[in-house]
Amino acid sequence: MDVERARRVRREIKALCQSGLDSRALVAKAERLLRTVIPFDRACWHNVDPATSLLTSVMGDSAPSNPLLPILEYGSQDLNHYADLARARITVAGLREVTGGMPGRSRRYREVLEPMHIADELTAAFVAGADFWGCARLYRSAQWPAFDPVEVAFVASLAGPLAEGFRTALIATATAVEVGPDGPGVVVLDDDGGVASITFAAQRWLGDVVDVVDVVPGAPGSLPHVLFAVASQARAIAAGACTDNHLIASCRVPTRSGRWLVLHGQRLTPPGQDGPQERAERKSRTAPSTAALRDGGQTCVIVEPACAAELAPLMVCAYGLTDREQQVTGCVLRGMATKEIAAALGLSPYTVSDHLRLVFEKVGVTSRTELAALIFSDHYDPRITRGIRLAGAGWFVDR
Repeated sequence: MDVERARRVRREIKALCQSGLDSRALVAKAERLLRTVIPFDRACWHNVDPATSLLTSVMGDSAPSNPLLPILEYGSQDLNHYADLARARITVAGLREVTGGMPGRSRRYREVLEPMHIADELTAAFVAGADFWGCARLYRSAQWPAFDPVEVAFVASLAGPLAEGFRTALIATATAVEVGPDGPGVVVLDDDGGVASITFAAQRWLGDVVDVVDVVPGAPGSLPHVLFAVASQARAIAAGACTDNHLIASCRVPTRSGRWLVLHGQRLTPPGQDGPQERAERKSRTAPSTAALRDGGQTCVIVEPACAAELAPLMVCAYGLTDREQQVTGCVLRGMATKEIAAALGLSPYTVSDHLRLVFEKVGVTSRTELAALIFSDHYDPRITRGIRLAGAGWFVDR
């Protein structure tokens, strides 16, 4: 691997993730850049519903279209499942590497990849914090060697920024089509604290925050102090003036109505300019100046309810599950073991098992893999096939 080229490409991909592109444009540009460092023959990219870890799109001009792939992903036990990697310490892995050079141990390899003359596969899950927002697989034919640890590490170094890029792209493109009062809102601020643009949803959410500023230049009414604090932190991260390694500023705040909101702030960086991590790397060499924090750019703040998207309405309508059964089902879909579900929900493992038994009976399945496969095939795959757009929280915008 050409080290200098890899560093340059890493900077460019990170800048892309902050440039406000939609998911498909981000994927197209990122894939083109990635090929200049890591050769591969084909690739597929996906948005993911963070509430369930189920795929919500298929992107990439060379993505395999074999209908067995989603069946094997959710209906069988195999190596390097997306949801499993999303919960691992390292969220990227090569198939030949994890099988010790014997990819035939993977059912996906035997039934799909080998007949397509694919010799190796690199799987990557893009996770930001605890939320799984996207994933990808890169494929190599026998003309290339197996993905080596250096290449795996390079892709792993991009997993966090790509997760933020998938999330930011999803929010930015969803606001125009989302319906209902619970969608996320977007505020774009300039460096003088003025509001360049704000969506109606953002005005409504922020108007419910307890602490508001009476007069804000350019603002259509009162806005809370926390909005400008998050924007300021986002600018500081972009300038390398923050001591942490986060690429996005965030804050959780209460509202008068009793709900909690989460604000996510990120600097909008044009492609080709250094992103926050590169600026942070320069921090030890030069202290950031005031001018570095005021470069005439803009800062985007996303405002949304604190709770993640729930599968609750879908599960109630389709299967008649109770609230607790829905929670257990969501954990199962994210790949959590019984003990992990018990710890997360404050239940005993025996109680979790009882809930699972009832879920299986109501849905008409006999195992976790059958449950995941049924929900994907009944509720996700048809929407992907029809090209239904995604809402900001990861679920589809059903009109």
